Amino acid sequence: IMPGDVLMTCAGPRNRCGVACLVEKTRPRLMMSGKMYRFRPHPKVLDARYLSHFIRLHDTQLRIDAMKTGINDSGLNLTHGRFGQLPVVVPPINEQRRIVEKIEAMFDEIDKGVESLQTARATLGLYRQSLLKSAFEGRLTADWRAQNADKLEAPETLLARIQAERDTRYKAALDAWQDAVAEWRVNGEKGKKPAKPRRQTEANIDEDWGDGLLALPGNAIWVACNHVSGQISDGTHKTPKYCDSGVPFISAKDIRNFQIDFSDTRFVDEAQHVEMSKRCLIEKGNVLITKSGTIGRVAVVQTHKPFSLFESVANIPILDPMNSKFVAYVCLL
Repeated sequence: IMPGDVLMTCAGPRNRCGVACLVEKTRPRLMMSGKMYRFRPHPKVLDARYLSHFIRLHDTQLRIDAMKTGINDSGLNLTHGRFGQLPVVVPPINEQRRIVEKIEAMFDEIDKGVESLQTARATLGLYRQSLLKSAFEGRLTADWRAQNADKLEAPETLLARIQAERDTRYKAALDAWQDAVAEWRVNGEKGKKPAKPRRQTEANIDEDWGDGLLALPGNAIWVACNHVSGQISDGTHKTPKYCDSGVPFISAKDIRNFQIDFSDTRFVDEAQHVEMSKRCLIEKGNVLITKSGTIGRVAVVQTHKPFSLFESVANIPILDPMNSKFVAYVCLL
């Protein structure tokens, strides 16, 4: 391999077969594998930089993609005979060089723009954290609290209301379980006996747990997440059998920008969804948070549309009268 060579992969997964690069510099006695092609164009006929850009052109990649052979997308080949038929546009050598200069000048501008966007994104991230900190320390609502002191609810009163909601839900779950057991017995006790719902155990945290994190206003206290939620669970730990259509199956990649993106989900059939819902029931108003991949991305369920979760996403059913979006923003701190 020498500087000025153009290399291109000719075997591998679909998205890695047909990838080209220009060799800018190299070291002595560098060899290449049998899963790539090397092009060494004549410098008076074809500019190597021009060729590498031409191969990466979208239309060229579409033609190359049509030439690939193989049983499935995980292992394709681009044979020498097929690739040799690829048409290449070859203008005069001086024009090739001018084209390359224009492309690389515009790429430099794009790189500068990307750098500026990354800087702006970092600045926005700091601003968002500052805004959230001000909100949860009570600075954004200080005037409202001063003007509505008679409307402020003590934390203990709010927790008592939440506990009442938890008790109501637990009683409803017990009633449903008793009905399910009765039906199971009527049917001759076939299959597994329905599991009795468990009362959620609340975690306790030290009163000074949040010291140094936030300076809470006088009417706020720290509590564990499961003090304000129902049973926290994650999605199924088993990879389901996917379908072309059916019930959306959400994983960590589908949680972004504070919402659930249904545009690129996989699907499971109704029977699998019903079974997975026994472990993790998703309802409108629940808070979802990613627990693998990019950890900590949050979304509030805004739809009654049924869907299931993979283990990479946790489901937090927020209890009344807590505000789901409030809890979600706390998770972003």
